[in-house]
Order: sequence, then structure tokens, then C-alpha cells
Amino acid sequence: MADDIKSKLIERVKMSSCFSLQLDESVDAFDLANLLVYVRYEFESMSHKDFLFCKPLPTETTGEPIFQLLDEFNEENGINLKNCKKLKIGFIETRGFCFHQPHFVNLSIMNSTVLEIDTIEYCFEEMNKSCIKGHRTVGMKVAMYFVFGLTVLITIGGNLIVIISISHFKQLHSPNNFLVLSLATIDFLLGLIVLPFSMVRMVETCWYLGSFFCRLHTSIDMLLSTASIFHLCFIAIDQYYAVCEPLHYTNKISIRVSCVFIIIGWILPALYTFGIIYTKSNDQGLEDVVAILSCEGGCLLVFNKLWALLDSVIFFAPCFAMIGIYVHIFRVARNQARMIQIMENRIFSVDDSKKKTQQNREHKAAKTLGIVMGVFLVCWVPYFTDTMIDVYLNFATPVVIFDILIWLGYFNSTCNPIIYAFFYPWFQKAFKIIITGNVFHFGSSSINLFSDKY
Repeated sequence: MADDIKSKLIERVKMSSCFSLQLDESVDAFDLANLLVYVRYEFESMSHKDFLFCKPLPTETTGEPIFQLLDEFNEENGINLKNCKKLKIGFIETRGFCFHQPHFVNLSIMNSTVLEIDTIEYCFEEMNKSCIKGHRTVGMKVAMYFVFGLTVLITIGGNLIVIISISHFKQLHSPNNFLVLSLATIDFLLGLIVLPFSMVRMVETCWYLGSFFCRLHTSIDMLLSTASIFHLCFIAIDQYYAVCEPLHYTNKISIRVSCVFIIIGWILPALYTFGIIYTKSNDQGLEDVVAILSCEGGCLLVFNKLWALLDSVIFFAPCFAMIGIYVHIFRVARNQARMIQIMENRIFSVDDSKKKTQQNREHKAAKTLGIVMGVFLVCWVPYFTDTMIDVYLNFATPVVIFDILIWLGYFNSTCNPIIYAFFYPWFQKAFKIIITGNVFHFGSSSINLFSDKY
């Protein structure tokens, strides 16, 4: 190996925070044994594998001379073996720190010696530019697949029940419920198309489906998540007119207006998402950062400062609008409940059961609105806050934390069918009809889902 190439390679290995070594034995034309050492290391956020050095071996090879040669080379070149995380000798592999000179070990002993510390694994072992694979135990993977798999099933199943209920039962064909139907469709598609692949990436810490599907998956993910936020805002507007202006509700919010809301809630997020991702506007000016962070087995989306700000505005504007709307709805609902209670106490003071029912109306309104806004804020605010500030911190957020924040946002799609559907008795009745198979009976679409109590 030329001296300049060798020195550059050694400098790269010394700069790498961690590296692994592979030791092989070879016999030359004179039947003399030689030690061949290969190194895999990180340079500019990419994985590289190169030939490091070759040294002659004694006729009778044991563990001690091998490690003497290895330690001598590393001491001569100032390579810190503390950064060595994996050592492979032919078919024998030890995971952990490489051994220093005082710790010579016979190869027969090394075969059963495994140090329980972090190891270096790669998404694609044979690729030079492979991403490093995060180490997870089998038990941890099983637990994660169970939790995320359950989340996916609840998201798909819950939203599918909502879709079938509103589509099938005629009593549920209202402007508000059509918005809920469109929202449930968004969340159903998120659970069906996005979450399974995100689950595998989260658990395995690698993306195995290539750059084309990565970009498509990211676009659909962003589209559905943004559309979900828009629909929640439109549902808040619908509830505002239903509670605050009930006499004008049918004129203000019709089936036609509901359809316009739905169209806007799909088209605007689609234009925004596919526009910035496929034009690569989101990472303009960050080409060097993307080149450094990109590797085989990764699926990366970064925002420059402009688009990080705009993305946050697109979220926080509807968010603050919803907060203001629901605060006003809460005040109006509370005042209406008090007025109704006073009137009923005067007219029906002898009817204790009706008096008790009216006294609970205020609490029910407060609970429903509190759950709606509480879950929405808890799920989405952390992710968009991090997205907004991370670009100003040179993308310092750890990948694990970022993935957790994304899944917290996904969890809102799991909660939506519970909040907007299963908390209401008529949806509960529709659910029972569907799971018992009565939905297939003739005339089931005309079943009365509303009791006199509600």
C-alpha cells in the first residue's frame, strides 16, 4: 500500500468514533502464513471497508502473536483500540472492545468469549455506504412489534368501523358525520399504508425498500398527517355553528359546504406535500448536510429554515384556531346548559330524573371538548415544535427521539375514532350491529340509532 494512501486511511480510522476489524490468514506462494487485516469505519457519516495491513505470521499460529502484531501496528500509528467495537477472525467473531496487549487470548477461548456491550451492525453489510443499524435485543424487538402492531390494528379497525357506520346508516348522513367519515378515511389509510412500513423502520432502525418508495412513503405520510389536521379544524368549525349558532346551522353548514371542506382538506395538503418533496424545496441549501446524513438503509426528510417555519405555521395556525373555537364553544355550551337547567327547574321541578340529566350536560360538554383538544395537542405539538427548532440546532435531535415524536403524532389517528365516534351512543349501537353481522340484514341501513334520551 502506498504511504500516502495508508496515512489517509489511518487518519480516517483515527477520526472515526467507532470501527470494526476483520482478521484473515493467508498463505503465499512460499507457504508462509500472513495476517491480513481489514477495517470497517465511519467517514462523513458513511460506512467504508478497506484493507488495513498485512504482516507475516509464525509457523504455529496462536492467539498471542496475532494480537501482538495487531497491537504493534496500532501503537505505531496511534489507533485507539477503545473505539473498536467488533473483531472478526475468519469465522470467529467477538463483539465488544478489541483486546489490548495485556489481554492476549487463545483463539479457542475467544470462540466462546462475547462481551455484552454495544456492537456495530449495518443495514446492508456488503455495501460501503450502508447506514449503521441500531442494536436491539430480540426481546425488545418482540415488545416493540407487539405495541406498534397493536396500534396499527386499532387504527385500521377503529376507523374502518367509523367508515362503515357512516356510509351504511342513513341516520348518520349529516354534514358533520361526512367530515368525520373523511377524517376516518385519512386515518384508515395512514394505518394501512404508512404505519406498517414505519413500524418496521422503527424497530429495525433501517429502511429496506429503496429511495423511490422512501420518497413516496414520506409524501403519503405527510399528506395524510396534514390532511388529518385540516379535517380536525373543519370539524371544530362545524361544531362551532352547531353549538353557538344552532338556528343558522342548517343554512351555514350544509352537505355542499361539508363536501367543500372535504375537498379542501385533501387537495391543499396534497399540493403542499408533493410539491415540496418532489421539487426538493424542503432541503434547498442543505445539499451538503443531506449528502453527509444520507446512507443506504436510511429514509431521511430534512427541512431548511424557510420550510421548517412554513411547516410549523401550517400546523400551528389551525391549532390556535381550534383552541380559540373550542374555548368559545365551551363557554357557550356552559351558559346554555345553565339556562336550560334553570328553565327546567322552574317547569319540571318535580321530575328529579330529568333534572339530574340536565345537570350532567355541562360536564359532558367539558369532558368531550377537553379530550378532543388535549389528545390533539399532546400528540402533535411535540413533533412540530421539534421540527421547527431542530433546523436551528443543526439537526441535533437523536433519531430515536424523532421517531418517538412521529409515532406520538400517529397515535392521534388511533384516538380519533374513539373520540369522535365511540364516545357517542349512536356509534356504539352501530358498532354492535356491525360486529354481530346484523348490518347484512335487509333494511338495516334504516335502523334507528338514536334513543329518546339523546
